[in-house]
Amino acid sequence: MGVVRAAQIAGVLCVCRNAVQVVLSFPIGAMADRVGHARALGGGYVVGATTALLTALAFWYDIKSVSMLVGVFLLVGLYVAVQYALDSGDIGEVIAIVAI
Repeated sequence: MGVVRAAQIAGVLCVCRNAVQVVLSFPIGAMADRVGHARALGGGYVVGATTALLTALAFWYDIKSVSMLVGVFLLVGLYVAVQYALDSGDIGEVIAIVAI
């Protein structure tokens, strides 16, 4: 794969991540109002850890699959949507729960 093609794919991956973030931010906030912000934020952190693990495994096993990268970037979009929607106001709630 050439540099130009790789740059094109990287651009599409970033657009996909941003699209997922935009589409899911409001529904995640609504869901957090129902199930609790700390629980939703904790789930988001699990998704974030999963994306980090998948990325590390992709590098470790030298996986060059664009479809796997698409999946990871979609999960990153979900994680970022949760983090941006809930993290700023709810971190104190999470710390209070962990401290108990």
